[in-house]
Amino acid sequence: AYGQSPLVETAWLLGDAREAAGDAKGAEEARAAVVKHGRQVDGRTLSLFFSTRNRDHEEAVSLAEAEKKVRDDIYTEDALAWALYRKG
Repeated sequence: AYGQSPLVETAWLLGDAREAAGDAKGAEEARAAVVKHGRQVDGRTLSLFFSTRNRDHEEAVSLAEAEKKVRDDIYTEDALAWALYRKG
């Protein structure tokens, strides 16, 4: 799926699938793509990724806040709420 649709979401799914299959190296490569591409084109999804994985709390909040200035919708508010919750 990632080959056909190289989006942040499909890279995230690929990482989860590779982890479930026991491919730790492949999972790490896919997750690196999530971070790289998320920072370039999709801050909201990257924020959700960080919050779901319970990591990079400051960046997750910053990404969601920046995205809220551009896309002030329920999905972005959800990402911001999740990031703030994880940050504490």
